Amino acid sequence: MPRKPKVLEEEQEVEVKIPQKKKSAAARWFDEYAVDSKEDLRTICDLTARSLHDQFLIGIESNNIEVYGVAFYVIFMEILKFLRAKQKEKFHKQFSVEICNSINIGYTNNMDEDNEKVGNFMPMIEYIGINRNVVPADDSSSKQKSKDYMITWKQMNSHQNIEFYKMIEENAKQTLKEEYNMDIRTSELVMPILCIFLDNTVNLLKIKFQDLVGKDVSEVSINVFGLYTVFYSFDEDTNTEQIEYQPGIALKLATKQDELASI
Repeated sequence: MPRKPKVLEEEQEVEVKIPQKKKSAAARWFDEYAVDSKEDLRTICDLTARSLHDQFLIGIESNNIEVYGVAFYVIFMEILKFLRAKQKEKFHKQFSVEICNSINIGYTNNMDEDNEKVGNFMPMIEYIGINRNVVPADDSSSKQKSKDYMITWKQMNSHQNIEFYKMIEENAKQTLKEEYNMDIRTSELVMPILCIFLDNTVNLLKIKFQDLVGKDVSEVSINVFGLYTVFYSFDEDTNTEQIEYQPGIALKLATKQDELASI
């Protein structure tokens, strides 16, 4: 009986798939919203995480620093919602709120007829400075004292518009939890996150500008999640810093209300 031919098995290359660690929701959000200045914004998030730990013993798991980008964006948008509410009050044709010695943010009502199609309301952001009292936390103390540090920080750095803060803080805390599954536990953390993020944005711009001294560069800038762009320059003749905010599309749309423009 003839032997059956030996079947040769072809060697096949086996592809081993190594499961990739899934990105967190905050990291996915960051990739979508940090269209410009992505590495700069990630650096700002990292600096903010370090500052919050040093001042309030606030920590995050898995080094997920992007959460501070999400938190900043949500807090800023809540401020814009607050401004929209003020627009609906007829006597508030122009309005601004100072945030903890960092910025004035508000709107003016331009009555020029050429601007009616954009709702007349023109967004405004004005840099004030970084002149804040720091509350260094004691590493040996209980983390339960974090809230006490935050309360002290706000008392030291908030001298006006305090009545406006509570609404913004509570709404931001609720939005972060319900829409982004982020529990910051206390609304007292809202203003520190906002201001420290703003501080670190300016600090990074200063470093970027200093690194370019001697080169043909007159200013540096960072686009912050499409909300606005910050420009930094230094005038050697007057020995002064120039810091300007240019509102982005998101900010313009947030203050646009055609139905109120000509009231």
